[in-house]
Amino acid sequence: MHRREERIAKVIKSLNEFERDKNFVKNEFEIYEIYAKFIKEVCNFFDYIKDKENSQSDLKLLLFLANKAGLPQYYDLFQKIAKENDIKDINLAVFSSYFHEMSLKFKDITLHKFQKEILDKFNADTPKQHRYILSAPTSFGKTFLVYQIIKKMDYKNILLIFPSIALLSENYEKIIENFKDYKIHTLSDAKFDENEKNIFIFTPERYLSFFDRKNENTNKRNNEFKFDFSFVDEIYKIDNGFTLENEEEIQENERDVAYRIALYFICKNSYDIFLAGPYIKNPNLNSSLFNFINDNSFLFLQYKDIEIVNKSINTIKNKKEYKIDDILLQIKKNSKENITQKEKLVKIILALSSKKKNTIIYCFRVSQSISYAKSLICNIDFINFINENFNQKGKLFEDFLSHIKNIFGDDWILYKALKNRVGIHNSSIPKYIQKEVINLFNEGELICIFSTTSITEGVNTTAKNMIILSNKKGKKDLKPFDAKNIAGRAGRFGEHFTGRVIDLSDEFEKIINLDEDSLNHKNYDKNDSLRSDVDYEITNEKYLSKKEKYSKKEIEEKREKLNIPKEIFYAFKVISPNDKIDLFLKIQALSDDDIKKIKKVIQNFIIYKNIGYYDKLGRNYNLEEFDFIIEFLEPFIPEKELIFKDSKYYLITYNIFYYIKDGFLGLINYYYKKDEANKKDEANKKDEA
Repeated sequence: MHRREERIAKVIKSLNEFERDKNFVKNEFEIYEIYAKFIKEVCNFFDYIKDKENSQSDLKLLLFLANKAGLPQYYDLFQKIAKENDIKDINLAVFSSYFHEMSLKFKDITLHKFQKEILDKFNADTPKQHRYILSAPTSFGKTFLVYQIIKKMDYKNILLIFPSIALLSENYEKIIENFKDYKIHTLSDAKFDENEKNIFIFTPERYLSFFDRKNENTNKRNNEFKFDFSFVDEIYKIDNGFTLENEEEIQENERDVAYRIALYFICKNSYDIFLAGPYIKNPNLNSSLFNFINDNSFLFLQYKDIEIVNKSINTIKNKKEYKIDDILLQIKKNSKENITQKEKLVKIILALSSKKKNTIIYCFRVSQSISYAKSLICNIDFINFINENFNQKGKLFEDFLSHIKNIFGDDWILYKALKNRVGIHNSSIPKYIQKEVINLFNEGELICIFSTTSITEGVNTTAKNMIILSNKKGKKDLKPFDAKNIAGRAGRFGEHFTGRVIDLSDEFEKIINLDEDSLNHKNYDKNDSLRSDVDYEITNEKYLSKKEKYSKKEIEEKREKLNIPKEIFYAFKVISPNDKIDLFLKIQALSDDDIKKIKKVIQNFIIYKNIGYYDKLGRNYNLEEFDFIIEFLEPFIPEKELIFKDSKYYLITYNIFYYIKDGFLGLINYYYKKDEANKKDEANKKDEA
C-alpha cells in the first residue's frame, strides 16, 4: 500500500473510532478528550496532504473531516496553501459540511466549534450572571473569543485585564480597530462617563490604582459602579506556586499579590466575568479553586486538550540524522563526530526555517540568548543562508535599524543581530523595541528570535518552530505547565496545521508529559499556611484560621488607635497592613530636617523632572535626599538586591535617576561605565531577572 493510501486509511479509521467513542461518553469532559484525539489525526492529515495533488474526492474528504472535527478553518487554510482546490460537484456530504460551517458563523466571522459553544452560553435575554473560567491551549483563540462575546452582548462598561504591558499594547490596537463606538481607557486616572460605552484595558496593578482613585473622591452613586463585563487573561497567575518547583522557593512579589487582589475586587464589582488560562486541570471538590468557583458562581469550561494546532516534539540527541516531517535533518557527518549545542542549533535553523516557517529559540535567561545570538550571526553557513534567501530590507526595517544605531549604538548585540535577520526578545529590552521585533518577525523579515519567557507567555507570533535550549526558567526547573505553554507557541492557527518543537535540552519532552499540577487559590484554602496579612481583607472569614482572625482584628484595632483613615490605610492594597502601621509610626517620628529632605526631593522633581539635579552634561547631581528616603524605607523593601549600597548611594537610587534622565539607554550607560564593560549587551545583562 502506498503511503498516501496508508494516511487516508489511518484518518478514516480515526473518524470511525471518533464516531464510535462519542456514543460511550460518561461525562461532559470526556467528549473533549475524544475530540482532541480526532483533531490531532485530522490536523496531521491536513499537514501531510496540503502540498500534494488532490482529486475532487480528496477535496470532499478534506472538507468533511474539517467540519467533523469542528474546525472548518482547516479547509480554509488548505485552500490558501493549495490554491486550486474548488469543489465542483456538490453532493449531500458537501452540502452538509457547508451547512455545518454556516452554523458556526457569528456576524460574518467563522468560529470553530468550541469557541461557538462558549459564545452560545452568553445570552442577553438571560437574567442570570454569565461567569466562566476557561481552560484552553494557547492556540484556542481565547482573546478573539472575548471580542465576539463583547459584540454579541453589547456591554456598556467593560474591563480587560492583561498580565503585562506588552499584551495590553498588542490588544489595545485590536480593540481600537474593532470597537470604534467605545471610549478606550488605559490609565488608572481615566475620566469617564459610566452612561457611555467604555473599555478599560489594565494590568492588575493599574486596575487596583483605578479602583483606589475611583473611590477616593466620588459620590455614593459612583461608588456602586460595576463593570458589565470583566475579562482576566492568564488566570493561573493567581497562584505563583503553579509554576515553581519547590514550596520553599515560593515568595510572592507584588505582581503575584496584585493578581489575586484585583480578582477579588473584580468578582465584587462586575456582573459578567470571563477568566481564561491555558492547561488548568479540573478542580476536585476539596480544592481551593473549587471553593473559589463555587463561592463566586463560576462555571468551569474544560477545553485544555483541544490543541487546534498540533505539536510534534522531536528530541535531538547524538544521532547522525533525524527525520522531521518530510525533512531530513543531518546533525553530524558520522556517529563519532563531536558537535556542540550551538553547532546543532545552526543546522536545525538552516534545515527547518524559512520566511514563512520562522523559529523561536527558547533560552532560560538573558545571558544565554545573547551568547547564542552572537554565535549564530558569526556562523558563515548561517550568513550565506541569509544572503541567499533574503532580499534587501524594507524601508521601515532600515529606519528601525538606524534608530537603534543612533540611540543605542552599533555595538549593541540586538542591532548586530537584527542586521543579520535575527531578533532578541526579553523583558529588559524597551517595550517599543520588543513590539517592533515581533512585528518584523511576523512579517517574515526575521528568520528567528532568541527569547526568554517574555515571548512565550502570551505574545502572539507566526512561528512554525520552537527550539528548546534549556529545561530551566531562570534558576528553576520548568514544570509541565511551563513546558506546555512554551510548546504552545509553535505553530499558529490559520497559518500552520502543525508546530514543530525541537528539544536540545534532552529533558523537555519528559517534562511536558508529566502530570500537571493543580491550580490553587490561597484565599479559598482553609489550610494555607503561606497566607500573609495582605490576604486578610480579601479572604472570607470561613477560610481564616483562629490565629489569622485574631491578627486581622489586632490590625484593625491598631489602625483605629492611631486614627489612620480607612481610605488611606486600605489603599495600596498589595502592601502589608502591618508594614503600613510601622511606616506610619516611623513617619510620625520624622524630624523637621528629615521632612525638609523629603520636600527637597519633591522640589527637585518639579524643577528638574528628576529625583536629583544636574547640569547640561549630567554632572554635579545630588541624590542624598532621595537616598535618605530609600534608607528610611529599607525595612519595607522585600527585593534586597535593589537596596544594595555602594560607597555613596543605593542601587535603586542610581536606577531611578538614570532611567528618568535617559530611559533604558541611561541604565545601560550607567552599568557600562560602572563595570567598564566592553559591550552594551554585557551591560544589558544587569537588568536580567
